[in-house]
Amino acid sequence: LGSMAQLCTFVANISAPDAAFWSALADMKLNHFRLDDRARDINGFFVCGSREDLPPRVCLSGSSFEADLRAGMPRLAYHVPVALHNSNTVEHFRGLDFGAIADVEAAKIWDAAVSGEALAAPSALSRAVAVTFADLKKHTFLYWFAFPAIRGETDPTIAAPPVPIIEVFTRAQISALHQAVHQLQAQDSRQSVCLAVPAGDGLRVLPLAQLPAVAAADAPYSVVVADPCGSARTPGWPVRNVLALLALHAPRSKAVRVVCLRQDSMGASIDSSIVLELVPPVLPASGLPPIARGWERNARNQLGPRSINLSAAMDPKRLAENAVDLNLRLMKWRLLPGLDLSALSRTKCLLVGSGTLGCNIARALLGWGVRHITFVDSGKVSFSNPVRQSLFTFEDCLNGGRDKATAAAERLAAIFPGVTTSGHILTIPMPGHPVDPASSAKALADAARLDGLIGEHDVVFLLTDSRESRWLPSVIAAHKRKLCLTAAVGFDTYVALRHGHVAPDGARNVGCYFCNDVVAPVNSVKDRTLDQQCTVSRPGVSMLVSAVAVELMAAVVVHPKGANAPAGDGDDGASALGRVPHQIRGSLADYGLMQLTGQAFDKCTACSPVILDAYSTRRDELLLGALNTPGYLEELSGLAALKQAMVDVDVDFVMSDDDDDDGASNDGSGGADPSGEADSVASHPGSPPADPSGEEAGGSREE
Repeated sequence: LGSMAQLCTFVANISAPDAAFWSALADMKLNHFRLDDRARDINGFFVCGSREDLPPRVCLSGSSFEADLRAGMPRLAYHVPVALHNSNTVEHFRGLDFGAIADVEAAKIWDAAVSGEALAAPSALSRAVAVTFADLKKHTFLYWFAFPAIRGETDPTIAAPPVPIIEVFTRAQISALHQAVHQLQAQDSRQSVCLAVPAGDGLRVLPLAQLPAVAAADAPYSVVVADPCGSARTPGWPVRNVLALLALHAPRSKAVRVVCLRQDSMGASIDSSIVLELVPPVLPASGLPPIARGWERNARNQLGPRSINLSAAMDPKRLAENAVDLNLRLMKWRLLPGLDLSALSRTKCLLVGSGTLGCNIARALLGWGVRHITFVDSGKVSFSNPVRQSLFTFEDCLNGGRDKATAAAERLAAIFPGVTTSGHILTIPMPGHPVDPASSAKALADAARLDGLIGEHDVVFLLTDSRESRWLPSVIAAHKRKLCLTAAVGFDTYVALRHGHVAPDGARNVGCYFCNDVVAPVNSVKDRTLDQQCTVSRPGVSMLVSAVAVELMAAVVVHPKGANAPAGDGDDGASALGRVPHQIRGSLADYGLMQLTGQAFDKCTACSPVILDAYSTRRDELLLGALNTPGYLEELSGLAALKQAMVDVDVDFVMSDDDDDDGASNDGSGGADPSGEADSVASHPGSPPADPSGEEAGGSREE
């Protein structure tokens, strides 16, 4: 090949992280790294150069964070270990000692060379550094890559200039080399350097681990280096550290034949490879030799970081989803590392009522990452609604008003396109609201539709405008063992309550909305004045109860026992969001808040065993009886018999006054009302105080 002495130059690598890499980095930062900014190894790769007009690129992909070195790599690619240093703030990024970072990674390359690790896994010589900062709100990234190299006390020199491989090896030798390097790469993508030893008219290819033995034999050999550079005149950057390794383990060599392996994009030919003779650098007797830190230049051809903004390239819906999830995932960094966000995102919520409470609760559910929200309502948007009901506008009121359920669903999807939402126009059959024979079929069909909707969802919110309209969904939710919550408002009071859940063994942890009552739900709008028929409440009350109801749902959903979570002193606080109460009752009159626990009532008109059995076995009879027959639910549940028994107890008590020592009158004056209903059956034993919202008296209404 002749001889000549001149300094050898090398074509520097450039970094080529793709969009999937940045997306994966954002995900890892958000869900795994969080505030941990320690350096960690990830995987990059390069392919052999194929064209002179293409720079040597070290690529990173969305699979760079996986443990499998080959994940996401092209078939003919070689592994590059990359030390990732991700900063938590842009100020930290800018204040880093980049030189020190490169020195640390260069020392690792040197250690791998000295210890012989690089002989077994030559990719250790190609180690790179990536320093990054991810702005997760703006989807912008700062980054700077370095490719450290060992320089030595002298620089490598060229003993013979580069020539095409066909001028050095025969066609048979090239074919043998081509086949052998492909086999090595297929077995281990870290084998980016190997040895070629003459064997008769052919070549024998050996792994680099045999370099000490081959060098000691003092026989001719060539070092084959997978080279990402495509230049016909200059070797690529990886050759530089290979020469330092040769200086360590083959020190008697004055010049080494190096094959810079290039191949076409399909790997069908290595004819573009070049061969040259290089003199390795002189290394110091001890210690780390001088290094080239290898920081790459930016778009202005200056040493400094680059930036990339992916927001314009991302799907706007995807951007919205990432932004919505960001606040939730940040909770896991410091405050709630055990929070199960996936349990919330996959929860399907049914909102029975699409007015003030329904609109507010839907918005709050979006904030918790709930992606499936369904509205049920039979009303239309009126002119009084938009100022209080956040999903409606003035246009929704025109021409008689749009259907609330469908309008709410459309507006929710406009706010956040990532939500699955729909509206169902449905009239709920209600106790005390009789239907004639001609309307019975429709009432039963509406009940069947409601049954189907509740069955398709995980959580049911009762947000309707009267007590009796909450009865049927309460029964169905209890029958289907769904988590059910009620939100109700008075003038300046509110209540958020989770219904008791029927466990598979039939046990119930707490009472439902109707367990406190000693009267069945009846028509609460009959003989009521306008102020009693409409929602008359302080504007902030509905927002308060909506927030509390959604937070209560979230706490239950992430609780290990779910809807069976105990309440009050029985809750051990196992939920990531703290203890899960049964009821939260608030008042703006004194800005007070109470947590109450009510027990399940075995004669409840909504969730008692006899009612649920009737719904399961004779559904139509139960529904038509409740709608058309006064006192039907009280008789069926046993509530009427309980009330009569308590009346009898009061009468007996009055008659027993004959024997009082003080000679009290026995004519009944001052005794209990013989009906007994005014005082003696205000609530069943163990029930909490009467609803402070006044909802039972018709004070809670939602349009």
